[in-house]
Amino acid sequence: MKLTYNEIANLAVEINGNGRELKGILKQKVSMKVKVQIHRLNQVVQDELKIFEELRKELFTKHGEEKDGSITIPPDKIKDFQPEFEELLSIEKEINATTLWTTPLKIDDIEAMETEEFYPTIIKVIEG
Repeated sequence: MKLTYNEIANLAVEINGNGRELKGILKQKVSMKVKVQIHRLNQVVQDELKIFEELRKELFTKHGEEKDGSITIPPDKIKDFQPEFEELLSIEKEINATTLWTTPLKIDDIEAMETEEFYPTIIKVIEG
């Protein structure tokens, strides 16, 4: 299944939470089988996020200005930065979840999980 870098970033948040309102699926009560499968998926996601982060930093360095240890994009350069950043977010990566584990992860496997959170990207990956 192909996911954009934007979807991969969303998937990372769905798996790990965001430290605020979303706990993430790994902090939910799920079977050990599901935890192992989600951890394997998370490893692939984290590897892709490293590549994305390197490219994102490259764009910020190219268009931004460093102030007090952080790089910001000045208003007059946003029109050049924005299309390149959107292009980066739309790049697709094949994530073949079926090769991550010996038995496929199915919606039924996470169905018993009690949560108020919603994980649309994880569902997309599982449904493949």
